[in-house]
Amino acid sequence: NSIYQHFKHLNLFLEVTRRNGLAVSKPKLCLFQTKIRFLGHYISQGTIVPIERSLQFADKNQLQRFLGSLNYVLDFYPNINLLCKPLHDRLKKSPPPWSDQHTKIVQQIKRQVQSLPCLHISDPFLPKIVEIDASDLGYGGILKQIQNDKELLVSFTSKHWNPTQINYSTVKKELLAIVLCISKFQHDLLNQNFLLRIDCQSAKYILEKDVQNLASKQIFARWQAILSIFYFDIQFINGSSNSLPDFLTREFLQGGRSAENSQTCNLQS
Repeated sequence: NSIYQHFKHLNLFLEVTRRNGLAVSKPKLCLFQTKIRFLGHYISQGTIVPIERSLQFADKNQLQRFLGSLNYVLDFYPNINLLCKPLHDRLKKSPPPWSDQHTKIVQQIKRQVQSLPCLHISDPFLPKIVEIDASDLGYGGILKQIQNDKELLVSFTSKHWNPTQINYSTVKKELLAIVLCISKFQHDLLNQNFLLRIDCQSAKYILEKDVQNLASKQIFARWQAILSIFYFDIQFINGSSNSLPDFLTREFLQGGRSAENSQTCNLQS
């Protein structure tokens, strides 16, 4: 955060390179930068956003390439997997015919990818919060960290249920959503205590009180084994307070539009 610290870090870095017989290329060296490009992203002041890319999509044969290009924005686009479900269905052996819905989805992605949320770089020393919600069609989760009494967005995840999972009971879907979201964020959650926020009282009861019953069924036993390596407290919140995870699982899955505002970074080419 200061020129002095920058010099200090540079000296440490150059000393390590010298000891290991490495050379630094002067033409490729940029010092005292407030924003850098790294692996397709801009990193600046503790935030990270993807570099804007042109998503060209001329015909159906380019669908797989189009979906692959979205890997750059998975962590920044909270509903991307849910929104793309009809497009992924087109890659199956007996795909549905191309329709206006598919065209509208591609157009919507192109519009929304121009303005993506600013995500904060995960700090292993800051407290973490995981908020999760499940619906009939899929699930969504958010990873946050607390800094200066503010909850900062770190990452999103969302996905459609597969044909087997979609037939699960409500509680079973909630428990599976917890397992999948925590597993997704595991690199930021291991070896620390975090807060899990859910809006299903039954799932909270099973996780806190009914562990033996949870382990009595094979699939629940597997989920319990996954969760057993994490340390977390559970907070029940009303569904109306769980707005963002709920938005991830319902609004776009059901074709709705949301006017919910969020802080965004407009990406520049």
